[in-house]
Amino acid sequence: DNVKVGQMQGEALMQALPKGNVYVLKGDPGDNNAKLFNAGAMKAMAPYVEKGDIKILGEQSVKDWLPANALQITENVLTQFQNKIDGVLAPNDGTAGGVIQALAGQKMAGKVPVTGQDAELAACKRIIAGTQLMTVYKSLNKLATESAKMTVALVKGENLPHPTVKNEGVDTMQLEPINVTKENIDLLVKDGLLKKSDFAKL
Repeated sequence: DNVKVGQMQGEALMQALPKGNVYVLKGDPGDNNAKLFNAGAMKAMAPYVEKGDIKILGEQSVKDWLPANALQITENVLTQFQNKIDGVLAPNDGTAGGVIQALAGQKMAGKVPVTGQDAELAACKRIIAGTQLMTVYKSLNKLATESAKMTVALVKGENLPHPTVKNEGVDTMQLEPINVTKENIDLLVKDGLLKKSDFAKL
């Protein structure tokens, strides 16, 4: 549920602030997922914006989701607003890495909460270090298990095993994403995404 993913990012950022200036990065403009992530995030932040607690300084798409593009955008934004930025909504872990690199250049890494998604190892290291606020994990175990169940049901001509929703006319099962922070990051080891040896290095 990509709208839910964005909502979780927006909620986490609002809880971390919950007042100040926020800059919003969006994914590649040609990727429909990027629009869904952004819609969810903006929905979560809207009440804070309406109250006047949060000011969104601007929004920019990150072409091809490239960290280097996120880095350049953030450097320009920090210059434009004289470093007066309290939070950055980054749509995934790759762009978060670029944002945090730019913040580090101004000695602001760890002082400005930055969101993410995908539970990449580099992002997990940043979460442990305190420079990235959170990431959103989509359980590979659930994706694999539920995909297998659906495939078997379709081959046998049986009903799909779980309730589905229509997504552009296609029956779709939406799995619940997981908000990963420093407090619960060990669940990535339990789920098999990270090895204990990886985790020991974090």
